[in-house]
Amino acid sequence: MEEIWTVPKSGLMLGLHRDVTPGKPAFFEFLRIEERNGRVIYIASPMGSGATEFTLAEIDVNVVVFENLEHDYPQRVVYRRDGDRLTARIEGVVAGTLKFAEWSWSLAH
Repeated sequence: MEEIWTVPKSGLMLGLHRDVTPGKPAFFEFLRIEERNGRVIYIASPMGSGATEFTLAEIDVNVVVFENLEHDYPQRVVYRRDGDRLTARIEGVVAGTLKFAEWSWSLAH
């Protein structure tokens, strides 16, 4: 799996996420983070479908959290940095149970 982001310019970052598993169709997602009317919005379009927006809810030196509590799943997108490791997590409550998926990458040297 991989996730690639452009550098921020003029209030916009563009991203692409791709998961490839032998014998299964690839999953991909177009992503963007944009500044709009003083807010920071994370926008995901899985498999090229319609866009879902998540608003910045928390930011710190090593963590950023975006939320859309009205969305079915996920309701939160979390990126966390620990040294050279970056972890992305999606999570949300489905039928009363917390569901999540997580991906981790290490910085290539």
